[in-house]
Amino acid sequence: MFAELPPFESEGRTVRQGLATADDFRFVRAWWEVAPERILDGANGPDWREELVAFQAWCRQRTFEGKRWVPFAKGGAYSPYYADLHLVVDWERDGEEIRGFVDPLTRRPYSRPQNTDFYFRPGLTWPLRARRFAPQSLPAGSICSVRGYGIFCESSALSALVALGNSALFDYLYKVLLGRFGFPEFIVGVLQQLPVPRGLLQRSPELSHLAHPAITQKRGLDCANETSHVFCLPAVLLVPGDKLAERIATWQAQVAEAGPRLAEYQREIDDIAFSLYGIDG
Repeated sequence: MFAELPPFESEGRTVRQGLATADDFRFVRAWWEVAPERILDGANGPDWREELVAFQAWCRQRTFEGKRWVPFAKGGAYSPYYADLHLVVDWERDGEEIRGFVDPLTRRPYSRPQNTDFYFRPGLTWPLRARRFAPQSLPAGSICSVRGYGIFCESSALSALVALGNSALFDYLYKVLLGRFGFPEFIVGVLQQLPVPRGLLQRSPELSHLAHPAITQKRGLDCANETSHVFCLPAVLLVPGDKLAERIATWQAQVAEAGPRLAEYQREIDDIAFSLYGIDG
């Protein structure tokens, strides 16, 4: 497979490291710790699906207009398909303070704002350390980091890639190469070399059809999490019932039912991945 199939970083797919602040205690906050009106969002901007470059330029301009804090992907817990970005980074005036964070004696920069051309683009991200490779959606208007890397490609291919990346086989292939180089982390350089099946485009609708409900399922459970951006009500108010005990039981049942549904989506995705790579049985 490694010899015959195209590598991951080809055919419009790009993997990049992002921002290293060199002082997270100074530059990074949880999103609920800062004034909400100063957090960058995509409201009223250009449609990134049609005008990606214009959307990125609009986001940068907004950092000069009071939007000091930008959603920041910095890894986190193992969470396939979806995880809320709970951090924001100080990127006021296009990162003026972080870019100016230098050694006062040598003037050498402490921070590394690398690959800035990819900032604010939608893509995928994943935690550097986890029990298995688990890419998640990276919303438009965000910045990736050196602990939460970024995958970028045509927006129409993102759903298929998040499904393929979460398959058992892709995780196995990643660990094959990790074992060769001796790295304990899901690093960028290894992902760039992983083989991608040539039939991915043809099976893309099937993979997307499975990835979307997996993301929606996990996002729906997050609606009861008070520190999530999608929080709307406490769990007991999201379900019907005349008594508190009934509501608790109903919510617990919904959570319990979500596990088998996600497992079934995963099984179907795994089957398609094995088929794409030509492995049967």
